[in-house]
Amino acid sequence: MDDDASVEIELKLLASEDALDRLGRHPTVRHLAIGRAATRHLHSIYWDTPSQALHAAGLLLRTRRIGRHWVQTLKQENVDGRSGGLERRGEWELPIAGEAPEPRALADTPLAEVLEAQGADVRLVPLFATDFRRTTRQLKTRAGDEIELALDRGQVTGAAGKAPICEAELELKRGRPVALFELARELARDLPLKVGRDAKSVRGFRLGEAAPPTPMRANGVSLDPAMTAADAFAAVARQCLDQLHGNETPVIDASANGPGDGEAVHQMRVGLRRLRAAISLFGPAVRTEQTQAIRAEAKWLAGELGEARDLDVLLAQGVSEVRAALPGEDGLWALSEDLDAARGDAYGRAVAAVSDARFTDLLLATGAWIEGRGYLGSAEALERPVADFANDLLHRRHRKLMRAAADLGALDEPERHRLRIRVKKQRYAAEFFRSLYAERRAARYVKGLARLQEALGELNDAVTARRVLKDRIDHLERAGSNRVGELRHAAGLVVGWQAREAGRRWRKLVEEWGDQRRLRRFWPKPESEEANP
Repeated sequence: MDDDASVEIELKLLASEDALDRLGRHPTVRHLAIGRAATRHLHSIYWDTPSQALHAAGLLLRTRRIGRHWVQTLKQENVDGRSGGLERRGEWELPIAGEAPEPRALADTPLAEVLEAQGADVRLVPLFATDFRRTTRQLKTRAGDEIELALDRGQVTGAAGKAPICEAELELKRGRPVALFELARELARDLPLKVGRDAKSVRGFRLGEAAPPTPMRANGVSLDPAMTAADAFAAVARQCLDQLHGNETPVIDASANGPGDGEAVHQMRVGLRRLRAAISLFGPAVRTEQTQAIRAEAKWLAGELGEARDLDVLLAQGVSEVRAALPGEDGLWALSEDLDAARGDAYGRAVAAVSDARFTDLLLATGAWIEGRGYLGSAEALERPVADFANDLLHRRHRKLMRAAADLGALDEPERHRLRIRVKKQRYAAEFFRSLYAERRAARYVKGLARLQEALGELNDAVTARRVLKDRIDHLERAGSNRVGELRHAAGLVVGWQAREAGRRWRKLVEEWGDQRRLRRFWPKPESEEANP
């Protein structure tokens, strides 16, 4: 990022009109306030090329009228990763003569490079505008952090329609980023607030879109070899938290419009699993009291989502396959209808959890834990270079995994379950640290682990299906259903089919495991082993 840019650090909170009014009068706000509140009307226009080249490059160009004057602002999105709603954005701002932007004044910014690549005839056009009233108060925490609280009410307007604006922004002017989370948690204990993810500009770009929100998959973690292990853990945890937060709206939308393929719930659970795996992989050095609290809340949420995910998998990969193979079995259709109704109830439970204040507090508490480095139990253990830490961790866990899988075909069900967990954690570790190594070799290793994980996962799905179907049939029997016999027969067909298919794929993998075992490490041998071969 250019040295002349400032970094804007802010946290957005969504609220109803009533909650926003109450937030402005909250005792904590009044206690921390310096001076009087100020209210003004802000009109902003957002500009881009006709092909939206700036948006594609992660840049945002805005002109804003403040009183009788205009300023233009260029923002560069997420310069240091997103964390539970916290935004860090590069920002260049300067006065201009009127509402049209003056790109020449931003010649030393990333804007110039993007426009140059578009050619000499490139032009900037207005895409949408925002109009809102902003009431600001300057706050100072007990620790001396300076925060601007802005309460915004209005709308974003474009050619495709309008969207309301009703939100609060906490912007750090001076001090610790963790202070934003601490203040937000205090306010959210008394008020129905949600952590906002989308800037006003994002809502502008989405105006008129009919497609539902897309589930967010895990993105790669970009690590610098100069980082310490502590900094690397923060980067990994931020990415996991971002995936968790990024699937909030898709999960709620899936319940409203039908679960579809269940990808939103799955990806939220993946974000939770990756966060819990990171805590486990980094070991005792991150096992603090705060860490244990985060793990407990993550486990709670995973439990609330679990039934919906189990039924998604059972319906998509179990019942539907058997139904296609045995179209004459009417009981399979009845079983499918019963499980689909149960899935609707399970999604209701999942949405209730994601909509609850407890979920909001999980996001804020985890953000505070990351930004306040509340995960640092043994600082000395994490102050070593991340590459050294990664080499040791990957090598140690790889050797244990290979020993556990040495006689793959002889493993019983509990042993296969333990191996699946070990493989999954090793895959996450490889994905967390792969940016430090040669990409091709790392990708080959991850692909091999993924294949083993998939085969083990299918066996686990068959075990889960057996449990879910037994619980469902037992429930119907207690309820006095007159279709228990028919559904029990259909459930037996599904259990047998899944067990057969999973077993067939497993045997094939066992036969090919000799090739899999030749997976070569993509990290150098740790110094400790070189000294003691």
